[in-house]
Amino acid sequence: VADALPGQIVTLQLTVNKVQAPKKRGLPTKIITKDQTGTIELSYFNLHSPAQREWLQKFYAPGRTLAISGKVELYDKQKQIIH
Repeated sequence: VADALPGQIVTLQLTVNKVQAPKKRGLPTKIITKDQTGTIELSYFNLHSPAQREWLQKFYAPGRTLAISGKVELYDKQKQIIH
């Protein structure tokens, strides 16, 4: 994570810390992940159905390690990958 620069397309081995559901409609669901060098958020927009949110909660279970690919972006000084 530390070496991933905004604008780069990367593949990272990440461990899920937690899933943060949005407090208001229109905001993304955030998956907080980490590796040995730092944290990065995975942001999911437009999860409107309960089934979509339930799947996301199960797939991104805390403690699960996954290979994640995407373009690194910076929002509010936090690295993120938008899905």
